[in-house]
Amino acid sequence: MTTPVRPFLAALLAAAGLMLAACSAPPPAAPPGDIPIPPSGKESYVGLSKGAAAAKAAAERKRWRVVREDGRSFPVTMDYRPDRLNFTIRGGRVVGVTRG
Repeated sequence: MTTPVRPFLAALLAAAGLMLAACSAPPPAAPPGDIPIPPSGKESYVGLSKGAAAAKAAAERKRWRVVREDGRSFPVTMDYRPDRLNFTIRGGRVVGVTRG
């Protein structure tokens, strides 16, 4: 009775290769967006109406979203985007802006 040594060794080597590949370093983080927003620029949106803030962001080619309006939070992704503005709206006016 003979044992199939070659197929066993091939499977063993393949499994070892997969284990080593799983231990590789993660890929580098993606670079920030095309148009970073300076920290001081976000304050210029506070006090604007929702429509005016949206128009200003679009004119400046900045990404934006409303994360909270009149006490109601909206579902948003948790990814951090330094080039994106997050607006908090109360009574139709921007009362807070964060980046991300």
